[in-house]
Amino acid sequence: MEHHRVRRPSPRARQFSNAHAVDELTWVREGRLVLRIGGQTLTATPHRTVYVPAGVEHDVEPVGNTTAKPLFLSAVHHLGDRALALPRTDALNRLAAPLDEPGPGLGPAMAQFMDALLPWVRTAPPPLPEEPRARHIARHLLAEPAASATLGELAAAERVSARTVQRAFLKETGLSFSQWRARCRLSAGAERLREGASVTQAARACGYTPSTFIARYRAEFGITPGREAHQLRA
Repeated sequence: MEHHRVRRPSPRARQFSNAHAVDELTWVREGRLVLRIGGQTLTATPHRTVYVPAGVEHDVEPVGNTTAKPLFLSAVHHLGDRALALPRTDALNRLAAPLDEPGPGLGPAMAQFMDALLPWVRTAPPPLPEEPRARHIARHLLAEPAASATLGELAAAERVSARTVQRAFLKETGLSFSQWRARCRLSAGAERLREGASVTQAARACGYTPSTFIARYRAEFGITPGREAHQLRA
């Protein structure tokens, strides 16, 4: 996985969209890349990678002098149809190193890398709606997942009807507001787990009782939070 230095384009430079035949991770060694993918703006750094699904057009803008390289994933390892920003842990960096050089061991190395990456993909926060007021509500809930305000109260604070907010979430994220909020809370719970919190602490941090958290986590992610905690910390 040879890295290339990408210089900031001239302000007059024309911006082009890229799309690749296979899924990719934007792997930055130094600097920062801003990727615009549909309505999302995601940033790749040495501590965070951006997943771009196959065939999805995206614009890439380096900030200053940046050294980066796309890490193309094998066709049998698909992470979904939504672009994501994912953390680059020491374990992921270590497992990515063998992927630099093609060879007979690349298949097993890729499989091991993907096994380590999947828990982060599985627990990623839900997408944001584009409608400005709904988006503001979503950002508030991401920052305060345990907030108890109802949809009606959140909508009133934005001077918009609850129906408009509900419609924006469903149309622009594919999730109803209640589904989106549940995913937001569970994702926040996973974040607390990877920080070292117990299942009980993670549950309370995202507004659930421990029993509800365990049941909903298993229903959403197909794994118990206790087992997930072990994988996330690996």
